[in-house]
Amino acid sequence: MMKCNCHFHLKGEKSTIEDNRKLYVNDGRHNHKIGVYFHAHTQAARLMDDQLKLTEEFNRSQVTPQNIMASLLEKNPNYAVSKQTIYNTRAKMKKKRMEGRNMVEEVLHQCNERGLGVIGETVKKQYPK
Repeated sequence: MMKCNCHFHLKGEKSTIEDNRKLYVNDGRHNHKIGVYFHAHTQAARLMDDQLKLTEEFNRSQVTPQNIMASLLEKNPNYAVSKQTIYNTRAKMKKKRMEGRNMVEEVLHQCNERGLGVIGETVKKQYPK
């Protein structure tokens, strides 16, 4: 079996008396040096407050995740950021912005925000809650 590319050994037993199972770790030690690339480590790849603000600003300007990542790495080349971190951050921002609304409710909300209430009211009449 593998655990972060380290070989380790497990042993599983089923109890003969009860319907229980036990799992033992026979050899769980690391057999290599700690890696220098932390892109896969969520704690190391987490965005700081200033980077979150910058990502939010870029997101509002419809900058692509690849360009957001390039900009963050340009400011700090030692930072362990990945495109997946940017995608996850954008999804969290969208969820926060939607305030619990589903997609249809969000479209209605955006229509009302932009002064297109007639469309929103028509749809609300056709599909009441």
